[in-house]
Amino acid sequence: MNYPVNATRLMIVLCLALFSTGCVRPIAGVMHPGADKMAIIKSSSRCANVLLKVDELKRTFCYMSEDESAGCYIISTYNFDGILISEKPFPQFSKWCWIDFGYGERFSGSVSPDCSSVAYLDIKDPWDNKEKDLCYFNANTGIRKILVKNLTRKANDISVLCWISDKEVMVAVDAYDDFTNKPAPRLLLIDIEKPTISVDMHCGSLRNSQFAVSHSKRYLAYWEGMGRYSSHGSFHILDLLEHKEVAMTEPGEPATFGGPKWNQEDDALSYIMDNNLTTFSIASKQTTVLKSFANKYDVTLQDYHGQRIYYRITPKDTFDPQSSYVYFDLNTKHEIDIPYQPDQYLRQPFSNRRERNLDFFVCSDGSIIYYIIGQHQLH
Repeated sequence: MNYPVNATRLMIVLCLALFSTGCVRPIAGVMHPGADKMAIIKSSSRCANVLLKVDELKRTFCYMSEDESAGCYIISTYNFDGILISEKPFPQFSKWCWIDFGYGERFSGSVSPDCSSVAYLDIKDPWDNKEKDLCYFNANTGIRKILVKNLTRKANDISVLCWISDKEVMVAVDAYDDFTNKPAPRLLLIDIEKPTISVDMHCGSLRNSQFAVSHSKRYLAYWEGMGRYSSHGSFHILDLLEHKEVAMTEPGEPATFGGPKWNQEDDALSYIMDNNLTTFSIASKQTTVLKSFANKYDVTLQDYHGQRIYYRITPKDTFDPQSSYVYFDLNTKHEIDIPYQPDQYLRQPFSNRRERNLDFFVCSDGSIIYYIIGQHQLH
């Protein structure tokens, strides 16, 4: 009499086990020029998958996810056709780093370009209010270092944390939600090997997400407010080799999300300021307003490639907003829809996911890699 019940229970257990180990989730899509369908990249990890880098020459890109059963992270390499090429373990270096495996400055962790090291805020207890160190860990050698002692108290105090090279880390802190003014806005460039601080700048305010490192890693664009909590300010251009400021844009109020983007030649910057699509020339110091947007839209820059500036337009105050992906042609001065809209190809695999809005990266051959928003943005 009990056999059917036990068999049913066994079947449920087996199904749950198969689901937890074998289910896949779409994490990105690659659309090649002229293709009639998108290559969907899928991961078997139930945890967040973090896009670390794209290698156009090898036509591969790397993700990091968490292997709960092995108690470590996994770096997975896929090709542009969505095929998994390799998997490499990465030690779980800190118990509380990347709470729920969130990634980026808001969660205080960043992986080096060669995927061997990580810079992170050493959070031993996420609920304490003590100042925490910025640390370094190398997965190949096991070496650990303190880069900056008592940098800040909370992960949210870090506005940006990224690698300029395999040997340099940039970090910006600003307790914009803390009226005790601790820590004060501060931008640092750190040499990992020594370790020493080569740049230490105290700023008016540093808005989260309003940073962009140029493709050559020569320049940094960052937005600095005119006052501690001001929404009005300018983009400053810092020469990371000479360690000095070389230009500054006209003041204004930047977009809430979607920071500036550099062109491939690293001589021009595009950004949204005062609801205007704007470019700034480093050489001439000239500002050009290309297009204005109505207040009912949120506009997020995605890429600045060749003579095209790509961006996403999303209606505000809509229960289920559908984004449009377009580019502005600098030659014709016209806005043009991207031939293949992400929702057209990704609605089914990404439906019922709150991360349905996607960021994207444009390759030199015109291929576009769409990846889930909220992960580490590519520069």
